[in-house]
Amino acid sequence: MISKFKNIFLAAFLFVAFLAITASKPVDIIGLWEGKTADGEIIKLKFLKNNQTELYKSKSGRINGEIGAAMFWPTYKIDLSTNPIQLDLVFADSDGDAAQTQLCIVKFNGENKIEIGFSKTFDKRAADFSSKEVGAIWSLERK
Repeated sequence: MISKFKNIFLAAFLFVAFLAITASKPVDIIGLWEGKTADGEIIKLKFLKNNQTELYKSKSGRINGEIGAAMFWPTYKIDLSTNPIQLDLVFADSDGDAAQTQLCIVKFNGENKIEIGFSKTFDKRAADFSSKEVGAIWSLERK
C-alpha cells in the first residue's frame, strides 16, 4: 500500500515539475524578425542583446522627393511579465538623446511568430490587440 502511494506521489511530482519547467521557458525576442505591414511595407526588425535594434522599413524614407527605404536604430525596453507583453521603442534625435518613445504591445504566436501592436498616440499604450488604441500591427517571423 505504501509503495503504491509512493509511486503515485512520485508520478504526480514529476508531472508538476515538468509543467513548471515547460511553462517557465522564457520568450526570446533576440534576433531578426521580418514581415510586412497591412499596406505591404517590408519590415525587418533585429533585436540585439544590448537593448539596441536595427529597423528597416521599405517605404519610410525620402530621397530627392521619392519614397524609399529607411533604417532606424531605436533602443528598446521589454517587459515579458505583463499581458500583453509591453515593448517600448525609443527613438533618439540627432544628438543621441531620447526624442520619442513608441509604446507597443507584443503577442508571441509560437516561438517564431510575433505580432507587434503600435499605439495610435505616444502617451497611452494599447490595452490589447482589439483595442481602438492600436494604430498598426506588424506580423513578423523569426529569420
